[in-house]
Amino acid sequence: MRRLNLVSWLGWLVLAAALGCSSTPDAPGSRRVPIDHTGPYTTWWSDGVVREEGEYLEGERHGFVRGFNPDGTLSFEGRFEHGLPPGELLPRFPGGGVKVAESMSGGRREGVRIEYYESGQPRTEEVWADNVRHGHALAWHENGVLASEGRHQHGEPAGVWRTWDARGVLLATRHHWVADGAAVGQLETTWRPDGSVATQTLMTRRDGAWAGWASAWHANGRQASLTEFRDERRHGRDVTWNAAGRVTSEGRWVEDSRDGIWSYWDAAGVLERRVEYANGQLVSER
Repeated sequence: MRRLNLVSWLGWLVLAAALGCSSTPDAPGSRRVPIDHTGPYTTWWSDGVVREEGEYLEGERHGFVRGFNPDGTLSFEGRFEHGLPPGELLPRFPGGGVKVAESMSGGRREGVRIEYYESGQPRTEEVWADNVRHGHALAWHENGVLASEGRHQHGEPAGVWRTWDARGVLLATRHHWVADGAAVGQLETTWRPDGSVATQTLMTRRDGAWAGWASAWHANGRQASLTEFRDERRHGRDVTWNAAGRVTSEGRWVEDSRDGIWSYWDAAGVLERRVEYANGQLVSER
């Protein structure tokens, strides 16, 4: 399961520090805040536009600091303690629009975090607790249509999640199961525009391994395929059916390699051929 940490949020600050020119206010163009500098300081873009200004303690942001985009518009402003923002910091797009609104405590995310499109339309809204997602999670397309909704439990997706396209048509539903703070299962269903099921995937955690199956469905509602998996590799039974419900192929996988007898039938259900594999290598065909 995916996790994001503080690095993803502060990456733009790190990049700014790595790429930026810096100087005292009366000497634009010199490089870097001295690592032992304490007190006010100003850094500059290469063309002389102010990039950042504020208070520093031994070379780190400490106190109120403001940053600016190359066009001179405000990039961010807020208070820092030893290089990290203890409260709200508002990164901005060129032109002044807010990019992210969130609160920090001791350098860790706390409370509601909202990302915005440059147009000002909200892009995502999540709840964080002690630097992990914990609570509702929403996302929108730029036209304002809801793109996804769900919730996190101690950093893991939990419960029912839904996603929609930019027209508001349901694309997928995912059911997540969490136990003792860890993900233990997921059922994902994708939908056609007419509301019929297109695919389903079920995965559960057993003895430290993820196992389950993936299935596809014909538009008429008949099952089209079933493939078993273990730890993201095909492992177990593999069957396909035509839209009339007749089996068209059947075999087995072992760690993503064909193994044993694979059989193939025509549309009328007549056996066409049988192929034998051993650890993915062709043994015979008839």
